[in-house]
Amino acid sequence: LTSIRTPWQQARLHRHLNRTLVDLCFDTGHYAYAGGDAAAFVREHVGDIGLLHLKDVDPQVRDSARRHKWSFLDALRRYVFCPLGEGAAEIGEIARTLRSTCYQHYVVIEQDTCLGDATETARQNRLVLESLSAPGLD
Repeated sequence: LTSIRTPWQQARLHRHLNRTLVDLCFDTGHYAYAGGDAAAFVREHVGDIGLLHLKDVDPQVRDSARRHKWSFLDALRRYVFCPLGEGAAEIGEIARTLRSTCYQHYVVIEQDTCLGDATETARQNRLVLESLSAPGLD
């Protein structure tokens, strides 16, 4: 598997993962889109995450996707991902976990599928992250 998105898939992978050999690339937006609590996952498994893809998910678009049985691509076309701090992924809580555990790995911030100008969204995301003062996110 190249993509593990749902909480049950993640739990199954975790049972079989030799964490002394590999770490996780965890995507907060995809996990929240699939119904998982991204902040809780980061809190519980921060030591296993070697690369964090930080993005937020619009709960209204996510819920519409479920209700109307849209494909993931259809949800993307309707801008299921939103600027950091505006969605359901609990970005503030994730940042607090990263700060309190002195997370030392890479964080990738994605905003290319948000509604609006990508440069402005990137600027807004930067301001949100600076306000959270989370290490490893600047």
